Amino acid sequence: MKDQGVLLNVVTFNTLVHAFCKEGRTSEALNLLEAMNDTAVKPNIVTYTSLIYGLCHSGQWREATKLLEKMKNQGVRPSVVTFSTLVDALCKERRTSEALNLLEAMSDADVKPDIVTYNSLIYGLCYLGQWREATRLFDKMKDQGVLPNVVTFNTLVDALCRERRTKEALSLLELMIQKGVKPDVITYTSLLNVLCKSRQWEEATRLLKEMVSQEVFPNTMTLNIVLDALTKIEIKRKAQETFEVVIQHLKTLATT
Repeated sequence: MKDQGVLLNVVTFNTLVHAFCKEGRTSEALNLLEAMNDTAVKPNIVTYTSLIYGLCHSGQWREATKLLEKMKNQGVRPSVVTFSTLVDALCKERRTSEALNLLEAMSDADVKPDIVTYNSLIYGLCYLGQWREATRLFDKMKDQGVLPNVVTFNTLVDALCRERRTKEALSLLELMIQKGVKPDVITYTSLLNVLCKSRQWEEATRLLKEMVSQEVFPNTMTLNIVLDALTKIEIKRKAQETFEVVIQHLKTLATT
């Protein structure tokens, strides 16, 4: 293009960088970044964010971290998307300490984290069993005016259920409803699993009824959890009958 006298501008470069990154061809994309430095065209936020996304998507989080520092040194201010992309990559690599450092860097750069940023961090912490830290971050998120969504709640509910902290998990369910966030099958399945394992039959029955009333359709895992509780554990006849009625109702909902 250059040899043919075609004027290359930042849009042209960004289009090519994005295309290379989308194809996982990060080496070619980085070569284009170097080529931009040899011209009067300066990389912008779009250039760097595309490259950081491509590197993260290819598992090259170290290179992405270096590129973030380079862009800041070049006077290009990272956006919330730039930061969130790298935060998510670090969390998936179980490097939550570095991800939390980026959260601090966002604050220093006056870039407000969004729901994507917080969801990645909460997931990363919960995956490592750091549910207390995740809960604190959840509270901080709300204090910052970022509204949790169903993904946020489900991640925390599941983590608490895995730790057998049933009361806290049920409290989160109540908070979801209060905040107008509708629980889904993932929410209910996590809770039913821990309730059945801990033999809290009355609470499990109540939750099943609530699930039915909310018209939340069960999946295979939901039904298997309850059926397993019925077949492997001896429970009171009344509770068993209630379970069976609710299960039949759920099956009906699932097939309509």
